[in-house]
Amino acid sequence: LGFGQIPVGSALAKTVSITNTGTTPETVGTVTAPTGPFAATGLPAAGAVVQPGASVPVSVTYTPTAAQSDASSLTIASTDQAGDQHTVTDSLTGQGVTGVKQLTVSPPSIDVGDVPLGSSANATFQVSNTGNLPLTISKAAPPTAPFTVADPIPEGSTLAPGDTLTVTVTFTPA
Repeated sequence: LGFGQIPVGSALAKTVSITNTGTTPETVGTVTAPTGPFAATGLPAAGAVVQPGASVPVSVTYTPTAAQSDASSLTIASTDQAGDQHTVTDSLTGQGVTGVKQLTVSPPSIDVGDVPLGSSANATFQVSNTGNLPLTISKAAPPTAPFTVADPIPEGSTLAPGDTLTVTVTFTPA
């Protein structure tokens, strides 16, 4: 389970599902939780029985404390009704990074010039992540009349470092 680059001091949680893909129940034996900046909740207890086709969702959180690569694992050992032992290990990786999320709009203003009534004019601008960490657009309200945007930036969009979105604005004077 890869967490990618996460800013030092922040946290990211992901869910991993441990599924019994067999045809008989599995009884959980030992559970080895991750260490270091990784933590897990929802781990099955020793003695828990996982029925065929059932899954146990486990939440794994990565909270880097230093700018470095981190690795750990989550291991669950179980035994089926025939006494056969099975082990599932999920490797966990992440990289703590320092840096900034930087949203840049270019140009900072636009001028469509003189536009006769009944006509329209277009102008474009770029929204870029000029920082070194991914960023999420949390608010991107479209303009109000007489300006329109055919393809507004969706809220929740993630921009990786170096990513750029181009937005076209149409001005239609009334």
